[in-house]
Amino acid sequence: MLVFRITTSVMACLALVSVAQAQDAALPPVPSFKTLPVGQAMASLYPKAAAKARIEGDVVIACGWTAKGHLRNCRVIKETPEGYGFAEATVKGFETYAELKDVAGESALGEEKKVRYKWTIR
Repeated sequence: MLVFRITTSVMACLALVSVAQAQDAALPPVPSFKTLPVGQAMASLYPKAAAKARIEGDVVIACGWTAKGHLRNCRVIKETPEGYGFAEATVKGFETYAELKDVAGESALGEEKKVRYKWTIR
């Protein structure tokens, strides 16, 4: 049986999170994360074919957010390697489990939270 562990330390997750913001200085700062999808939540989404082949992945997504701080309309910026389902799993994990804090309403056009997530097997 394949046993794997997703790296989930808060410092590691925060180090992987970066902010993308439009050039318009009138936009408010992008909110930070209140909760991140970690541990068993993300492990359950690890693509089965990738786990079986012991392949790790790296995904960058950019998402808008709701007035309640939930990520939505995530788009994939980069997926390595392609074709194993890491992008879909990352979007599902962050849209389902991540929550932003200090949200002042829905994201405006051009406001995005950019996230890099590394899928690892240990």
